[in-house]
Formats: sequence, C-alpha cells, structure tokens
Amino acid sequence: MARPESGRNVPRPWWRRFLRGVVGGLLLLCFALAGLALYLRTGLPDLTGRVAVAGLQHDVGVYRDEDGVPHIFARTAADGYRALGYVHAQDRLFQMDLMRRLASGRLAEAIGGLGLESDRFMRTLGLRALATQDFPGLSVDTRAALIAYSEGVNSYLYHRTGALPPEYLLFPTPEPWTPTDSLLWGKLMGMALSGNWRDEALRARMLGQGMPPATIDLLFGRVTPPRQQAEGGADFWRSLDPALGRALASLPPIAEPRTASNAWALAGSLTASGKPLLASDPHLSLTMPSLWYLARIVTGDGIRVGATVPGVPFLILGHNGRLAWGMTTTGADTQDLVIERLTEGRKDAVDRALEPPETLETQTEILQVRWGADETITVRSSRNGPILSDVPNITADVAEDRHLVALKATFLIPGDRSADALMDLNNALDWGSFTAALSLFAAPMQNFLMASEDGTIGMLSAAKIPVRSGHDGWVPASGWKREGEWAGFVPNALLPQWRDPKQGYVANANNAVVTPDYPVQVALNWEDSFRGDRLAERLEGAHNRQMADEAALQMDIVSPFAVEILKSLGTWEPADKGARQALHDLRAWDKHMRADSRLPLLFARFAQNLAEAMLADDLAALSVGDTSRRPWRPRAGVILELLKTNSALCDDSRTAPIETCQDQVSSALRQAATDTGSRDTWGVVHQARHDHPVFGRIPGLGRLFGRAFPADGGNDTLLRMASRGSSFSAVHGAGFRAVYDLADLDGSGFIISTGQSGHVFSPYYASFLKRAQEGKLRPLTGTPALLARSGAALLTLTPP
Repeated sequence: MARPESGRNVPRPWWRRFLRGVVGGLLLLCFALAGLALYLRTGLPDLTGRVAVAGLQHDVGVYRDEDGVPHIFARTAADGYRALGYVHAQDRLFQMDLMRRLASGRLAEAIGGLGLESDRFMRTLGLRALATQDFPGLSVDTRAALIAYSEGVNSYLYHRTGALPPEYLLFPTPEPWTPTDSLLWGKLMGMALSGNWRDEALRARMLGQGMPPATIDLLFGRVTPPRQQAEGGADFWRSLDPALGRALASLPPIAEPRTASNAWALAGSLTASGKPLLASDPHLSLTMPSLWYLARIVTGDGIRVGATVPGVPFLILGHNGRLAWGMTTTGADTQDLVIERLTEGRKDAVDRALEPPETLETQTEILQVRWGADETITVRSSRNGPILSDVPNITADVAEDRHLVALKATFLIPGDRSADALMDLNNALDWGSFTAALSLFAAPMQNFLMASEDGTIGMLSAAKIPVRSGHDGWVPASGWKREGEWAGFVPNALLPQWRDPKQGYVANANNAVVTPDYPVQVALNWEDSFRGDRLAERLEGAHNRQMADEAALQMDIVSPFAVEILKSLGTWEPADKGARQALHDLRAWDKHMRADSRLPLLFARFAQNLAEAMLADDLAALSVGDTSRRPWRPRAGVILELLKTNSALCDDSRTAPIETCQDQVSSALRQAATDTGSRDTWGVVHQARHDHPVFGRIPGLGRLFGRAFPADGGNDTLLRMASRGSSFSAVHGAGFRAVYDLADLDGSGFIISTGQSGHVFSPYYASFLKRAQEGKLRPLTGTPALLARSGAALLTLTPP
C-alpha cells in the first residue's frame, strides 16, 4: 500500500475530532469555573486594615479570633451597634437580605414564580406594614440603636470592594438597610413560633367529617374540659370545610411552625462554685449558615456576649457580665381563627360586607415577578385580621365562598414593643429589671430563663396572652356571633413565673409550664413532656454541678419515648416470630439513639409504623393530608396514651377482624424488622441536613453549599435532631448551645452549628460543624492585647 505523500493533510477520524472538542470544552469550562471562583473570593471580607463607617463617633476595634468570631471594642453603645451592623453585613449579607425579602413578600422579585406562594401569604399578613407602624412607638434608645445598626450595614454596602456573595449571581443587588428591616425578624419569629391556628382548622375539619369531639380532644392531647360544645354539629363544620381547606393551603412550607428548645438554670446550692449555672440550646430549622452569629461587644456602658441574629442589633441569647438568659417556646395559644360570613348578595362582588354589617377592608398589592409578568392581588382583612382563605386563589375570584377565614394573632397586633423588651433585657442586672424588661414583650410567647451574679435564678413566660370571652379557642370562632372576642390580655402579674424555687432549679423543654387549674388560660394542650421529664430526672438530686455536666446533658441521647413505650408493653410477647425477636432486641437495647447503632433505626421504624397502623383509617377519612404540607399525625405522647389504655382507635375499621393495640404493635414490629437490615444503622438515614435556603434543592449546588452528617439523637432526646414526616432526615435541632457560669462569666462556653460566615468560600463557613457535633463549647473572652497576641485579625472602624 502506498504511503501518503509527505505534507499532505490527512483527515483525522471523526471520533478524535469529537473527543478533542469535548476535552477542549471541558478545559474551557474548568477555566471558567476557576475564574468565577477566583472572582467570588474577592468578596470575602477584609478582616484587617481601616475603614470608615458612617455615624461613628470614635474608632472601634474589631478583633476576629481563630474562628472568625468578632470581639468588638467601642467607647459607646451606639458605636457598638454600628460595628455589629458592619460585621453582620460582612459575614451574612445574603442571609439578612433573604430574611427581609421573605418577610416583606418580595421573593418573586429575586427568584421568579417560585417565590409567589410565599409572597402571597406574606403580603396577606402584612408584616412589613406592621413593622413600619411599630417603629415610631419604640423608645428613643431603641430607635437610636436600630438606626445606628442600619448605618453600620449600609457603610459596608457602600464601601465594600470585590464581588458580592455567590448567591447574588442569582439575586438582585441588595438595597440599603433600614430600621424596619431589623424589626421584620421579630415578626417572622412571631409567626414561626406560634402555630395554633393550623390545629384549630384541622380540628374543625375533623368535626365536619363526623369525628366525635372527645376523640379529637384525645388526639390533640387536650388537658382541660371544653368550655362550650362544638357549634352546630358535623353539618355546620362541613359547610365551612372549603374555606378551612383554603386557609390550610395558604401556609407555605417555609412558614410552617417548628418549635422546640431546652434551657435550665441551677441555683448555687447545686453547683460546685456556689454560683448559678445556666444552659441554653434553642432548636430551630437546621440551615446553612445557622440562624445564629456569635459576637462579643464591649462598650463603655457594658458587655454583651453570645448569640446575635444577622439583621438585628440586640443580643438575643447570652450574658451581659451580670446576668445570663436563655429561652424556650411556651406553646401558648395566642392565635385564633375566626370564620367571617359575607352578607347575602352577588357572589362575584368582592366588596360585599360582613355580618353583622361591617367593613371588609381591601388593599391591592403588586407582586413583581422576575422573568415574568407582575401579579396584582387583592388582600382582604376584617377587624379580626387578614383573610387567609383568600390566599390560594388570590388572583382569581376571591368572593366565590360566603365564608372567609381570618387570622387573629398577637404577632399581628400594632404597637408591638418587643424590640424595646430585647433592648432592656440586654441591660437587665437582676430579677426586677429582668421582669420589667419582659413586661414589654408581645410575641411570640417565650419562656425566659435567667441566672444573675447575685445568685438568683428564675423563669418567666412572657408575651401577650389573650383573655377570651365565651370561647376557648379550641376550634374556630364564628365572627358573625362575636364569639371568642378578646377582652384584653392577661396581666403581667399572672404570667407564669418562678423565682428561686425550693428544688434549686428551673427547667423547660417545651413541656407544660402550668397545671390545668391555673387561674388563666395559657394553652389547652402542650408539647410532649419527654425532654422535660428527662431533664427533671437528671437534675433531681444534683449537687456539685459544673459547666461540663451541663454541656454533657445537652448532648444526652436517651430516648424517653422508647423507654416509656417499651415499659408499657410489660412482659407481653407477640405470637409472630419476627415481631417477637424485634421486641427482644429493643428490650435489650440501652435506649440511646446512636448514629452507629442498628437498634435506634429499628425503634424509629417501629414507632412510625405503629402510629400509621393505629390511626391510618381514622385519619384517611378526614381528607386532612390533601391540604397540609405533610400529613398530620398525633404527637408521640398521644400514641403512647392510646397504647396504655388499649384504645378502641387501634382497630382498623377497614378490615373485618377487630384489632387490638397489641395486634398493631405486633404488625408494626414485624414490618420494622423486615425493613431494617442487619447492617443498617440509624446514621445511614438520620443525617443532620444543613441545607442552603436557596441552593439546597439544586443538584450539585446543594452539595457545595450544604452540609450533612450522620447524627445521634432524635425527636424526643435532649440532643434534639428531629425529622419531619416520613423521612428520618434530621432537619431541626440546636443551632446554638451555651453554658453560663455565673461564678466566672468569662469562662462560659458557646458554639453554633455551622460557622460564622455565610460565604461558601470562607474558612469560617463550616468551621464549628464538627465541634458542635461533638458537643464542644468555646469561651468568648480576651482583652485587645490578649487577642492581638493570640493572632486575632484587627479591623479598625473609623469615623468618616
């Protein structure tokens, strides 16, 4: 065969050309991604040097330690607020911006149609308008603090160099910060930490399906007898079902209530030092970054150390050198649904009046939609509050149904002075000033636990609790009958409170704070008491306690629910061989929810199966799941009570034989054993997921921006790592932990669940993650000289 002539072009095979093109394309993509990464890194904050901040009166030193925690040294409180605003913006700008967009109903401006569901709900609530109204009624000092903080944030926005955080590749450039923006966080907490209205709607729908009131009371764990019979019977409630269904459907997933926390304080009589100890670990959704941001602010008028929230100038949880405090959510009933009825008339008339004749206010809102057409909505409200039942079809004909569902809630009342309460709490020095500060707190209702250097410990459940007239709020009230009118609020003197109790400690883990015979109505049902009971068990008889003991107790992973449910079975043995072996395994188990163990997974699947087997027929008939974001199920404590009493609800009405609770236990055990392999462990399915709020659901980006790890603990352990729905993924837990030693507050320990920075390329993005998982705490202390010697970076903020 003749060889080709030298120098002649010979066509290369097509596959070589294709491969060369692919390689070249990949190289270009890699170079582009590397260039983008280098560009985004230019947005990491400057931690050294000098920068001018508007409004500053004196130089402020910001020392960032090895974990990126700022230690702020300022002459005046106002300069301290400006400095905190500046460092919050440096490290968590996108988190702050997202918070105000969410609360203001302006997500669609950034993410298009995906944000409309949330925006419609938030515009209906009108949180931004409320915050704007509240600002002028705050004290002069609080308004000055909010303004100074805004000056600090805006100085960063105006003078920053380099790229914005990576999220701004998608989001619009942030607008200047305002004092109203800071107040929005309190409104969001008021919404998220009080979810009673959702249960009211579900109970009403159950009545409409013919479920006996006594059964509903049992399933929701009612602790006091009803004040009145449910109105009108099943036909009445069934006629309201469409409106109630729309109200439930109005709640976007991001606004669903998620409440839990632990806190306790020990008197000096129980500690080694003779001074109090206080432990606090609030539980909220696990996110990346954490809600919390550690800071230490030293000014001419005092010190503030602990957990701040980006966007807010005040210390939320921490100590001020003289007094330390923590919080848990009370679970008080501070919300009511009110059924409004329109007057007779044309069904297509949006402006029809309510019965008895009164005005139904309307307001037009324009939702700007990125990459789409703007949306105009009509928001309606009665004197009882915003109309939730409009939200799902708010762009269509909102007047088709004669019945409307309004939300009456303490967090929607104008004149909220909770910001004043936080400001004064930051300055409280003893029980008197502590309670005086919290007398201004409006919503959400929280249990505030305190310990002071004078040896006092105490707990106060603070907020506005409505006093209802003729209706207890268990089910929605009939607005046209003036049912459930609020006749004012419980006087501060009658709010639940304890000071220096004889037992030597105060503690709460969202369990009941009062007994059913308490003189005022705080709540008609409570969260499970498993964690509270475990706390009481560990603290009874305590002596010579030290910080390490409380830090270890925060990491306790014993499941009281497992202990109790297995105890309730006594010596009973199921007939089925697989179920019998599973029960033997669980009885031999030490009830610790360890990630590397198989038995916690076996128990979790058994408990999940049992709840489904006992109540699936009863709840399937209610059509509740079609409007809820996740199918409703009773609390674990209710399941335990049904089992203990061998309730008739255990029978599945869809099958011919009558099943007992033991039959359902046997079935649940057998299925759990089948589903749990010999090498499966709890940590395989129980991963603590810290997802990014925007990129968390995008493949690839979710892994880059989020973090996950196998987690100990569970729904009812003190180390709370709670899951939602049918998944065992842990999505709710402690984002912050602290233990305060009133004998040496400088030696107090702190940790947050992720890291100080919200910038994915920062070394401080997830720097606390492993230590938080291991239960390690770190102090926040040091003079400027000591911090400098330890290698802390110094950024000096100067007057302009």
